[in-house]
This record gives sequence, structure tokens and C-alpha cells, in this order.
Amino acid sequence: MSTQLSSQQSARLEAWAAARANGLNNRAAARQLGISERELIASACGDFATRLRPEFSSLLAALTVLGEIKCVVRNPWAVLERAGVIAAIQPNGSDRLVVQADRFALDCDVGLWDAAFALEETGTRAEKLSVQFFTAAGISAAKFFLRETDRAETFRALAHAYSASEQTANELVTAAAPAAYMPFERLVAARHDGLFKFLQAASSSAVPLQLVVRSGAATLTTAKRIERVKRSDKLPWVNILDDGLDVHLHEASLRYVRLSRDPDTDSGWFHWFSDRRGVALSVRTSERWSELARAVTAISP
Repeated sequence: MSTQLSSQQSARLEAWAAARANGLNNRAAARQLGISERELIASACGDFATRLRPEFSSLLAALTVLGEIKCVVRNPWAVLERAGVIAAIQPNGSDRLVVQADRFALDCDVGLWDAAFALEETGTRAEKLSVQFFTAAGISAAKFFLRETDRAETFRALAHAYSASEQTANELVTAAAPAAYMPFERLVAARHDGLFKFLQAASSSAVPLQLVVRSGAATLTTAKRIERVKRSDKLPWVNILDDGLDVHLHEASLRYVRLSRDPDTDSGWFHWFSDRRGVALSVRTSERWSELARAVTAISP
């Protein structure tokens, strides 16, 4: 990664570094610069990013050599991060693969994937090594972060093995497809603190939850009893900060819920929607569904 950087590329990298210094993540930094996250990442090619060949099935299978890794899937309102060790990559119909790990499953719509990068970022605490996948619209599909520091050289060998012949920092993206929104009549308005109360109730009762977040090109699913729920001090986010599990939810935007109780049992789904009626987070519980529903709406479900 020692090629000469253009002045335009250098300027973008300096702006990116300034955004990071102000506490912005890469998605927020890209939005501040008026570009897609994929364009931002590509601007580091030749510096601390390597463009990888778009051989997505082989790349996902190659991640097994990295030991425990953290998988991250996000949409505009929710981020789900789960650590685990990949056990297998399985086909799931045409243009779909499932990354099966010991503590998560990632359903990948690789037909919508268009680019991949390996990054070696210098963070505020430590170096962050990751493999990241993007759609043609420049949106993050899924990311995988190294968790075991002694696998750094293995990570670099993987990046070298899959390095694309062309490492241009210039990137073209297409317009994103219009989002589909849920009709209002199928949603319930949550109380103003419903999301926080819901997570607090789940934590205090030690109810095991299945958590699902979709990016539009991948779906990350995991199950766990959540423990530590905390509001962010600076931003309108509610966070689950457990060992090996992090969930970040934009509390101010998650205003609606679709409640779906199973017949004859106190179990079911909670589908959380944004104020724009886009699905952000789905949660399933196998018990105490009614108790959690009351925390959401402050009325009997």
C-alpha cells in the first residue's frame, strides 16, 4: 500500500481523519463528506485499504482462518455487532449464502454485493483490521473485524491473496433502490421511551432474545440474554453493551412496532420500525411476550 496518493485523495483522507477525530464513524463521516461509505473506503486504497476481488463466496470461506471475528450489519437506525467463529458457509438458494458461526448466522444476498475491501485502520484505542462488503449503491452489506490480534499476519496474507489487480481510489456508485415502507395501519405507536423500557424489561427478566438486523443485502441473526443496556451520553442512541454483543439503536427514530404474538403461547416477535416506517430491528422472545409488549406500549397488547 505504498502508491503515490493524488491531491484529491489526500484531501479526502485528511477530511476523513478529521471526522474520526470528532468521534464520527465511517458511515457518518461519509455522510458529512456527501459521499457513500463505499466511496470513502475506496479513497484509502493505496494507503490503508486494499480493494479485493469480488469473489464473495471464496472470500467468506477464507474468513474461517481468522479465528474469532466480529460481524457487523447495520441500517440507518440499528447496528448489530456479534463476535463468533465461523464454522461453515452454506448455499441458500440462488445468489444467497449463509455464514454459520457459533454465535451468529449471516444470510448474505451476494447477488446484491458489488465490492470488497480489506482495511487496516488506526483507531483511538488500537488498530482495526476488517474485511468489508458493499453494494453497487455504496451501502455497507456486512463487515467482519478481526478479534484475535495474533492473527494480524494471517489477515494480511488473506488481503494479499485476494488483492485486486486495480487499486484505484476512484469509485462509481449507482442510485439506491426506493425503500419499501410498512403501512401505518399495521403498526403500533411505541411510547416515547418504549424502546428503552423494552430492553430494560428484557434485561431484568433475563429473557433470551433473538435479535435480527438487516442491511438490505445481508441479515444478521443472533440469540442471547442481554445484560447491559445504556443510553448514549452524546447521541440519541440506546446501546446493548454485552461481552461479544453490541447493539446500537437510534432511539429517537424508532417510533413504531409491529407486535406478532404466537398462537397459544406467550412468545412472538417485535418488529421495530423507524419514523419513516422502515424496519430497523426484529426481536423474538420465547417467553414473557406480554410483559415486554406492555413495556413498549404501556397498554395491554
